[in-house]
Amino acid sequence: MQRRGIRKGDVLAAVAGGPVSTGALAETFGVTRQAIHHHLRTLENDGLVHQVGQGRATRWQLTWGHQFTWPLPPGVGEDVVWNQVRDQLADELAVVNDPTMACLTYGVSGMLNNAIDHSGGTQVSVHVDVSDNDVTVAVSDDGIGAFRHVREHFGLPGELDAIAHIAKGSQTTAPEAHSGQGLFFTSRVVDWFQLEANGHIWKVDNLRGDTTVAPGTADTGSHVLLRTAVAGTRRTKDIFDAFSEPDHNQFDRATLRVSLADHGKTFVSRSEAKRIAAGLEAYAQVELDFTDVQEIGQGFVDELFRVWTTGHPGTRLTPTNMNREVTFMVERGLPRPRS
Repeated sequence: MQRRGIRKGDVLAAVAGGPVSTGALAETFGVTRQAIHHHLRTLENDGLVHQVGQGRATRWQLTWGHQFTWPLPPGVGEDVVWNQVRDQLADELAVVNDPTMACLTYGVSGMLNNAIDHSGGTQVSVHVDVSDNDVTVAVSDDGIGAFRHVREHFGLPGELDAIAHIAKGSQTTAPEAHSGQGLFFTSRVVDWFQLEANGHIWKVDNLRGDTTVAPGTADTGSHVLLRTAVAGTRRTKDIFDAFSEPDHNQFDRATLRVSLADHGKTFVSRSEAKRIAAGLEAYAQVELDFTDVQEIGQGFVDELFRVWTTGHPGTRLTPTNMNREVTFMVERGLPRPRS
């Protein structure tokens, strides 16, 4: 079934993960090859993408305005690396307003720091492209991949579990040096965030308020894409405030898309509930977003909403965006107040 309303920016973001075929893009968006080819030619005419290879080996990739590469470790801090990019592109970046630049500085610096401290790679690259309306920055390394790194550190079953773990925020493999909030907030300070690693892409569309996971093509390294309006109104303080209590400025709220935990629509077991709940005790309030989840089981509900909450009374779980069947199971399984 064809999806309607595909935007040029969506196709551009899909190409950003690396060289990709027309057929793969058509499958991703649920359209015909002819339909996706029209979007690709439009992007090509705008100078944003170009073809590599011929025939069945034809692939599409981004045409970047500027690229910078450093060995890892770079010998300087991530702030110095980003400032070098800004200095060399001062004329192009002059169109970017102060709130957007502050968001980019937060996000790019954080992603560079992740590459330096966690990737285990040999180099990191920063790509920058500025158009009339948007600024796009990509940070790529050639390390083991963010999802594999998190999966191995926390002993998780798979990369999809690692994505769900990262999406919770305050989950870090180096607690002595990091808060675990970098990826979480970076995914929210721009219009579009995308992290590709280890065969998966985690996408956050803040204009639509949507987050998804899709198959990726990158087998090595981590590839982060940040795209946002050059004249945006989003401010880092607004994002921080949305997930913290104003009285003590502590990051204590989280929103978790339940479907990210297994890229699935059915959750029935207690073990699935335990994986979803892992680490949520760091927050006082957690919104569990059940968008796209079609069915949950009694054991899942009992483990998450009775057993886990009884053991963690300092955290309040609030389920949202439930269909009728999920609502029935949650309400049926919630602990009844004592009379």
